[in-house]
Amino acid sequence: MTAKIIDGKAIAADLRGKVADAVHRLSRDRGITPGLAVVLVGNDPASESYVASKMKMIAGSGMRSFDQTGNVRHRRPLKPGKLHHSDMRRERRERVRRHLRMRRGNFPQQRGL
Repeated sequence: MTAKIIDGKAIAADLRGKVADAVHRLSRDRGITPGLAVVLVGNDPASESYVASKMKMIAGSGMRSFDQTGNVRHRRPLKPGKLHHSDMRRERRERVRRHLRMRRGNFPQQRGL
């Protein structure tokens, strides 16, 4: 087998275009905009840089990027215990429940929840 030189930038641009098209169709046809939430563990500058680049990429594809202002980007100590992970799961479940109630029109202020 001979080596084949590929154009990684062209392949990546093509893939980003396909993802953007899929996001647009999903939003148009079903009213759903996918998104990405981030959990950072520790204070590694390389991880911070990686997350920042991913947030730019998903914003360019039309997806929602959840950051600290959206209350979804979590920062945890370097060595999280089970308590932290269960807290994060509980928080995520509550956000999903709130989202589903809002999509059904059951707003907490209307029902006294």
